[in-house]
Amino acid sequence: MPFNSGNIRPLAVAIIQNPKGEILGIKGYDKVKNEYFYRLPGGGMEFCERAEQTLQREFREEFGIKLKNVRRAEVCENIFTYNGKSGHEIVFIMKADFEDDSLYQQKELKIIEKEAVAEYAEWVKVGKETIIYPEKAKELF
Repeated sequence: MPFNSGNIRPLAVAIIQNPKGEILGIKGYDKVKNEYFYRLPGGGMEFCERAEQTLQREFREEFGIKLKNVRRAEVCENIFTYNGKSGHEIVFIMKADFEDDSLYQQKELKIIEKEAVAEYAEWVKVGKETIIYPEKAKELF
């Protein structure tokens, strides 16, 4: 979860749900808060790149897969603290589906990007106690 404290970062993330209603999340840990959480997959937008293009590029780079039915669900401002550092993001929360339906049957998706912080994304059953970032996303599924 790299970010530069002091800068506002635009990014696009995806809500992808499997037939069981679970969402795809990447598990993280904040050592200062002593808190496990999930973040939606996606990443930072490049200059002149639209949110849908960002998601397609990020999923290709991180997982080697394509998305379909990409649509905007919400745009939110996310001000947060991670490992004791302040962060500020403008987040395009999108909904999307896998182009390859067989991916919904996998327990986890291996992250192939070399500099990735996590090794895989997994299906998460979201309950009241589940921490998802950005928090606004939890209202959308």
